[in-house]
Amino acid sequence: MWRPTCFGQRTLWLCLLAFYLPRLDETTSCAYRDMPKPVQFPGCVPLHGRDFLDPVHDRSNEGYKSTLQICKKLKLASGIMVNSFTDLEPEIFKALKEAQGSQGFPQGSQLM
Repeated sequence: MWRPTCFGQRTLWLCLLAFYLPRLDETTSCAYRDMPKPVQFPGCVPLHGRDFLDPVHDRSNEGYKSTLQICKKLKLASGIMVNSFTDLEPEIFKALKEAQGSQGFPQGSQLM
């Protein structure tokens, strides 16, 4: 079966957040900005929920719901091209491959 490859103009860290957002949504009931402890994503430094991207701060917002749906579909991709390189985010490349079975394809700097 053919599976698409996804291209993103973001860093691999943001891609990893997208993979883990559905799991976080299932296991957390409060607003992310109100979480008492930082979230530990594999291969990353702990991150406070208040530092997440604006679209995911309000879980009742349509923007959050749309972002969550996109994140769920990202798991269908056979690979993800990202604006990064292996030496910049080695632990995140490793964590993404181990946790999701997806391959990140580093593309180096993308200037637009």
